[in-house]
Amino acid sequence: MASIDRTAYPRFARAVAARELAEVFTPSTDEMEWARSKTQDDQHFLALLVWLKAYQRLGYFPKLADVPAVVTQHVRSVVGLSDDMVLAEAAERSAKRHRSFVRARLGVDYDPEGVRAVAAEAIRKAAQAKDNPADLINVALEELVRARCELPGYTTLDELTKTIRTEVNRGFFTLVAGRVDAAARARLARLLVVDPVTRRSDFDGLKDVAQAASLGKFKRRLAFLQDLDALGPTEAWLEGVPPAKIAHFAGEARVTDVADLRKVIDEDKRLTLIVGLLHTVRSGVRDDVVTMFCKRMAAIHKKGRDQLEALREKHRAESERLLGVFGDVLDGVREAFTSESEQPGADDMGAVANVRVAAGDDGQEDVQEEVAKRAGRLVLKALQQGGGVDALAAAHEAVSAHHGNNYLPLLDQHYRSHRSALFTLVDSIELESTNADRSVLEAVEYLQAQRGARAAFVPERITVEREGPDGVPVSVTVNEAGRAHVRANAERYRQLYPEVLLTEPASHASARVYAYARVSTRDQNPQLQLDALHASGYDELVMEKESGKRGVARPEWQTLVSRPRPGDTLKFWKSDRWGRSAGHVLTTVNDLRERGVKVVSLTENFDLGTKEGRFMFAVLAAAAEYELELRAERQAEGIAAAKRRQSEGAMLPGKQRMGRPRVLGPAELATLRRLVGDGVSVTEAARTLKIGRSTAYQALTATPHHDRSRPEGTENA
Repeated sequence: MASIDRTAYPRFARAVAARELAEVFTPSTDEMEWARSKTQDDQHFLALLVWLKAYQRLGYFPKLADVPAVVTQHVRSVVGLSDDMVLAEAAERSAKRHRSFVRARLGVDYDPEGVRAVAAEAIRKAAQAKDNPADLINVALEELVRARCELPGYTTLDELTKTIRTEVNRGFFTLVAGRVDAAARARLARLLVVDPVTRRSDFDGLKDVAQAASLGKFKRRLAFLQDLDALGPTEAWLEGVPPAKIAHFAGEARVTDVADLRKVIDEDKRLTLIVGLLHTVRSGVRDDVVTMFCKRMAAIHKKGRDQLEALREKHRAESERLLGVFGDVLDGVREAFTSESEQPGADDMGAVANVRVAAGDDGQEDVQEEVAKRAGRLVLKALQQGGGVDALAAAHEAVSAHHGNNYLPLLDQHYRSHRSALFTLVDSIELESTNADRSVLEAVEYLQAQRGARAAFVPERITVEREGPDGVPVSVTVNEAGRAHVRANAERYRQLYPEVLLTEPASHASARVYAYARVSTRDQNPQLQLDALHASGYDELVMEKESGKRGVARPEWQTLVSRPRPGDTLKFWKSDRWGRSAGHVLTTVNDLRERGVKVVSLTENFDLGTKEGRFMFAVLAAAAEYELELRAERQAEGIAAAKRRQSEGAMLPGKQRMGRPRVLGPAELATLRRLVGDGVSVTEAARTLKIGRSTAYQALTATPHHDRSRPEGTENA
């Protein structure tokens, strides 16, 4: 029997509050007159009023003995009866007549069979989705109140609920058991066999919970999920059974041990309870393996980050040594530039930095050649003292491999042990796309089809079987749609499957060659760059006119550098056309190479695919940056020296002040004053002197000879 406390069946409160007495149990004058007209003595008068107020509160007639004494006392005091008037049960005929009086006043028809029919219909309908008896009773109560029916006794509702619930569940038991074939019944029956050694059965194992997300326990949980799936398609057996019913069947089976389950006489019920528990456990284990998978991936990535930090610490001393060698190289170049015997200018140093000899007179060429030879000898000496080019290149390769925060290449060794488990996980769960894009699903299909591949390359297209609209498997060719997603994430997939290589396209005709050229605002002729780029060939050219100063945005370059795809080529005349510093050049080139983009410099003829080429490229990029900084330093020194000479009155011949020469000298200013004084407009005077009108106005405003009060309109008079 369901506990009445768990239902909404109306009852008297254990302690009736004074406010409730006043609002609910106080009879009105009309009710008192009505009750007095229906009774002949005070005892029946009191009983009729108490039943009227009780029915209005509860919806049924309680036993007068169950009415709280405080309610009786309140009604007695309101109608003015003495305290010795006792509320007692009337005779059966009188009680029946009193109930009929109350029903007639409240407009309630007494129909016990109709009330049971209304309650039964509501319970039967709710029992299709609910199973808790208290919930079913509450549904019946709600329907009876809506239909303004007199509520039956609680035991009546409880017995009715128990009967209907059993009938509905019996229908579900028969439905589920009819879908389980003989082979599946045998497999499920073996779950109840108890091992004499461990004293446990496979049915007890269904109740085990997931443990820590170690690799071994993750694999065991995956194997457990496969064993559960092998028992049978529980979702097909339970089709049409509401989730609440399944949860109730599973809960009942979970709290029942094997011995008690064997005692269940109804085989269909026993089978349904096992299937319900098995279905719930399968869903829970799927959630467990996905949660464990997420934890395993987090642990692997943590190992990669920790390993990256350890490698950084290990190579810290080597990085400092390489920086020292690089400093020696710069010192050698600086020594060659600042030799007492030779003082090349800024243009000579730019030529030396790019290892090119500019055309000119023989003496200048000799100077440049001598500086270049001296710089080369000092650079090679510094490299040799640092261990030689090969050793330095190898050290640079090892250190630069772990720059930045990219720890993904280090995850390969940790993923290898998870490979089979990850494939098993994908096979055990059903993936669905959240939108119309199926590229990820096709990528997974592509990888699943290549699970056992051991060849050096995998095919461009594969054929897989999918379930068609009518449930019949159909063959589908997976090609660029799914494979493109694999290629876009090639690095990650290679970490998961290092022994399987993606095939290159049959033709590289789709690979594009991008070219970039730039001129500054002072150098307007890009023909030298364009001729060189045209001779080398390209598919698309991007031309930009922007200053080479740091801080100046180069939008065309920023757009272009993000466009090349793996296999494409990006070429330029020289790295200083887009590079802001040696660090910027090296970072950009490394990013492009990591994306699979080939970088070509037409004048800096180094093969960036080799470690020697990358090293020399870094050296010359640093030398170019040094040359730019040295030029800026000399310019600043020249400005400071000019300011000092001006303050001392020792300006160079022909120079009176710092900065550009004035447009208007004393003679021109005198001519301007004379013309304006003769009545010529300022505009005509400025045109005569070939100066700007604003310059003329500024010169006249700064001198007292100009009549500022003169109106503009009189200029043309």
